[in-house]
Amino acid sequence: RRGRALRGVRGARPREPAAHHEASGLTAEGAATIAPLTGIRFVAAILVFNAHLVPPAGAPAVVSGFALAGHDWMTMFFVLSGLILTWNYDRLLTERGARGLHIYYVARFARIYPLYLLTLAVAVVLTVQQSADIGRLVTDPVLWLHVVAQQTWSGDLSVAYGFNGPAWSVGVELFLYALFPLLLIPLRRIRQNVRALLIVCAAAVLVIADHGMEQNDPAN
Repeated sequence: RRGRALRGVRGARPREPAAHHEASGLTAEGAATIAPLTGIRFVAAILVFNAHLVPPAGAPAVVSGFALAGHDWMTMFFVLSGLILTWNYDRLLTERGARGLHIYYVARFARIYPLYLLTLAVAVVLTVQQSADIGRLVTDPVLWLHVVAQQTWSGDLSVAYGFNGPAWSVGVELFLYALFPLLLIPLRRIRQNVRALLIVCAAAVLVIADHGMEQNDPAN
């Protein structure tokens, strides 16, 4: 019996951490550690929602400016998402190779795209008033940009906000999800090297600052 028990232990497959199975959420340990981020995300969500509301006429400039600053809180969401993704997927992506990439991409796609496609379908159906509209929609290139969540990269706000305006961020999320492993895996090699990390951070800040100045240049 003892020999059989030992063989059974040797033959048993080790259980993967919960983060690998519940790839779209935090582990129990992770949730206890990063729980304070929930409050930050809640505040950010309220402020992003507030940015979609039109400030009342005659509102003070500070109120209008605060209401229109929702894009800054979207940036906060992206930063927090990067932190949580690193917490959940660090070992999976850096130690499991192609299998880890498969688990990661399937989990991210399943978390975002089905609901996105459902809300897009509802928005499109609401635009149909007569049968001729269906043929027009099927041949509309803007609709297909929305289907593949590429409307954000069109460079045209009327396209990006076209059928379901708030969903513009999904295109950005999918791009960042695709990019994440390409950044995480190489950077893991230098995470103990403070000098190298500072150089990478400084380069990122310079690129972002240059992009910001370009966007705010009146000539553009």
